[in-house]
Amino acid sequence: MLLSSVFLSDVAAIYIDNSTTQSFGTGRLIAPGLILTARHVVSAGAKASSDRGWNVRLILDRGTNGSWARGPRLANVIWRSTEADDLALLQFEKSRDSPTLAPIFAKYDFQAPLQEVDVAGFPEGRWHNCNVREYAMRGTLRIAEQGGPLTLTVSSADKPDNPSGWRGISGGVVGSLDRWNRLNIFGTVQEVPASFSGGQLSVSRIENAFACAEFLKCVTDANGFIPRLRRWDETPISLAPLLASPMNRQMAACRDRDVKFRSPHILACLLQLAPSFAQKCFNQAAEGVDRDVQRLVNRFISLQESSQSERGYEGAELSDNPIVRRAEQLAADSGEAFIDERHLLLAFFDSGSGFLKKLNEVLGEEVLVAAKTAAEKLRPTHSSPKETDLSTLD
Repeated sequence: MLLSSVFLSDVAAIYIDNSTTQSFGTGRLIAPGLILTARHVVSAGAKASSDRGWNVRLILDRGTNGSWARGPRLANVIWRSTEADDLALLQFEKSRDSPTLAPIFAKYDFQAPLQEVDVAGFPEGRWHNCNVREYAMRGTLRIAEQGGPLTLTVSSADKPDNPSGWRGISGGVVGSLDRWNRLNIFGTVQEVPASFSGGQLSVSRIENAFACAEFLKCVTDANGFIPRLRRWDETPISLAPLLASPMNRQMAACRDRDVKFRSPHILACLLQLAPSFAQKCFNQAAEGVDRDVQRLVNRFISLQESSQSERGYEGAELSDNPIVRRAEQLAADSGEAFIDERHLLLAFFDSGSGFLKKLNEVLGEEVLVAAKTAAEKLRPTHSSPKETDLSTLD
């Protein structure tokens, strides 16, 4: 479960106070040195929009007693959306701080409301004796009008007594954590009308910014890669059909033998496919390495049955296995419809499991590095399980 301090650390207080401009609002660090906020926050109160001289403070610099560990970062406005939207980007003049939570730009277009959507900022109604205080709220996101802003509804307990109490939350980034604790960003809080008194906030859609080449360039320059817009979808990604069968059979074999389902069982499945993507990757280091890996897999499974500490089938779902969950995340990141052999093999290499350490000890680090590099570059062909029983040991 994600800590509140981690979620809040990238939230930014944005302000300026000079002879022509006075404004305060919220934003969020979304890329190295780059803050996302609302257009009206960096345009309000100025006779002419002021691009330079903005101050930004990040909550990560704030102590539990409310004091700031460092002075504000200076920032400049580098992009504003059209007036039809309410989005803007600021860039630090010197600092290149990276976000604690690397965001995913997300599009929400489902009819059903999305629960547990978060926003954090600095609404004046929560300040204490004129001291700026952050405040996090959780609400429900929905589409109130086609093509218009999204609507975030928060509970009455979070609503300030006076509409002016919302001031300061403008520009707050609205997002939701998925099951991998990745922050999916949907947009920013728009300006709250003075007559507004309800618990609904309008959210300018981040998806609209992706139609602007200048926005894409700003984010690409900051991150070093082109940003992607993903459709929000919490539907679990399943194993590819031809991979699900051997995996489930291996789990059934563990259940029958009353042993725990471990990473070697997953690797056994991958090695037994025909053609085997895992074999191909291991053999990038040297021909025949896959047979060494197979012998080590079989040896581990054999020893497991004689170890009391490994007894007791845990009965968990295949989707709850940490390697499968990591593989699902890799599939989601690449926009794949199924989890394939490549995702599982890469997830195995990322697992840090005891068996992976044993492979490293026996085969050598250079062999595993070569295999992982191959898995990152190559793509599996259409694999099918062999007829042999996966529970059979050499």
